[in-house]
Amino acid sequence: MFDKLMKASIKGKILSLPVLFLVGFAALLLANLYLESRITKTVVFPQFGNQILKGHQNTLKTVVDVEAAYLAQKVKSLQTREEKTALIIAETDPIRFFDDGSGYFFTYDMTGVRINVPINKSQNNQNLIALEDKKGFRFVEEFVKVSKAGGGFVEYYFEKEGKGIQPKLSYVKQIPGTDFLIGTGVYIDDVTDEKVRLQGQISSKNREYLVYKTGIFLALIVLITLLSVLLARSIVSSIQLVISGLTDGANQVASASSQVASSSQHLADGSSEQASSLEETSSSLEEMASMTKQNADNANQAKAMMTETRQIVEKVDNQMNRMAASIGEITKTSEETGKIIKT
Repeated sequence: MFDKLMKASIKGKILSLPVLFLVGFAALLLANLYLESRITKTVVFPQFGNQILKGHQNTLKTVVDVEAAYLAQKVKSLQTREEKTALIIAETDPIRFFDDGSGYFFTYDMTGVRINVPINKSQNNQNLIALEDKKGFRFVEEFVKVSKAGGGFVEYYFEKEGKGIQPKLSYVKQIPGTDFLIGTGVYIDDVTDEKVRLQGQISSKNREYLVYKTGIFLALIVLITLLSVLLARSIVSSIQLVISGLTDGANQVASASSQVASSSQHLADGSSEQASSLEETSSSLEEMASMTKQNADNANQAKAMMTETRQIVEKVDNQMNRMAASIGEITKTSEETGKIIKT
């Protein structure tokens, strides 16, 4: 029962690590998706709108510059105003651009007289210098002013075919060598529609990528779960082997402890015997010490006797030397006596 509880506890702890990782990864993924959504709405989409508008501005300026240069060459050889206006109308009237055909060229002279607006020719040849849009802005007067300054952009409200009055951005420029200006523009709702279309495409792609991310995340969950289960089983199996080894070791230690206890008893008995032997040995050592002391006393006596004997020997030696000297003198005297006798 304890082993089962321990196995379950170990597996639970091991599996809790990948679960925590997956929870953290999921939280990170959700936070990333939220941040992507916020950045897309607050930064990317506005930037797209600005880029689209700048792209249209570049397009407007380019086509107006090209068309103005082209018309300048065409009207150079013409003498009368009527010939020039007729040629300008013939060249610009049929031109349309942008997907919905809302792009066209319009022309005025530098006094504000309208030469041609293809979508509404009812006011052609009228001086509209004082014409105002729905907000009271005199845009024709601004056309003339900007054209005389070298060309530029003008924002105003103007009629759009099928949609009524709409905000518009135009670029106008004076045709070189003439007193005419030419311009073209883009309606802001076209820019807005294009931005919305791009936003829809981006949102669609984001949803598509979200599906891919979700699939990858689920696959990752399955993979990590399988790896965690296999790892938990491997670790539990290894722990079981360790526990089994520790159990066998504990049993061996217990057996060895019993043997050590038995050996300790034998050692205790032997120690008692050795203590008795030590007592006998101590008694013998005491006797040996007494005998050694007696021997030392005898040795001291022998040493004193040797000293006396040495003194006697020395005396005898001195006497022998004196005797030898006396014998020498006697011998010398005998020789002298012999000489005397011989004489």
